[in-house]
Amino acid sequence: MAATHVFTAPHVTDEFRPDRTQVMILYSQSAVTFLFPVVASLALCLLLWDVSPRRVLLGWETLVIVYSVARYGLLWRFRSVTSTCKDFRPWHAMFALCVFLSGVLWGVAPILLVPYEPARLVEFTLYNGLIVLTISGLVAGAVIAYGVSIRVLLCYVLPALIPPALYLIQLGDKYNSALGGFILLYLLFIGSSCVRVRNHFMHFIRAEYDCELLRHELEALRHRTGLIAAESTSGLFYEAHFPPR
Repeated sequence: MAATHVFTAPHVTDEFRPDRTQVMILYSQSAVTFLFPVVASLALCLLLWDVSPRRVLLGWETLVIVYSVARYGLLWRFRSVTSTCKDFRPWHAMFALCVFLSGVLWGVAPILLVPYEPARLVEFTLYNGLIVLTISGLVAGAVIAYGVSIRVLLCYVLPALIPPALYLIQLGDKYNSALGGFILLYLLFIGSSCVRVRNHFMHFIRAEYDCELLRHELEALRHRTGLIAAESTSGLFYEAHFPPR
């Protein structure tokens, strides 16, 4: 009687799990995306040097730099445990918290950095418009960098855009109220873009995972087919040389 072989199909490797892939994409782009806020904040400091209170301006810039250094520390820590990590949910949550803090830092910039002076309304609006333009550029970049996770994206977008919008609207004059209204309109556009980008990301991540599943199933089927063929050949050889009596 031919021996029975048991074969267990290999499990799909952790490399292709959707939750792992999400977090890997987020952290893989961080080496570059963490640098942009520092560059943008330095440019704003130069622009607002003669406009903002120096203590407030330097304090805000220091927070941005310290925060960015801390994020690079988180990135280094993540890369050191990637190969052995099984549960990526805590890393996902930490990343979301980090981008939330970044969003808060940028969301308070128009409120803190340009003092409101009704007598210099146009100048105030122009300077705040430049800050809002910088924030809008960072938010647009975040749609691509963080688009794989709607939670992370909203943790950055909402605190970065809602505080300056509400602040400018409550000032009451037509220029700043209009600017705040446009920020809210931009937020609606970004929100719809977030959903679309995230859906596209997840479609391809799941497709990659399904392909990996099919590849493993095909390997298992080929292995079982080879075993069956070998057993059949072995049985025919045995019957040919040792016929039943």
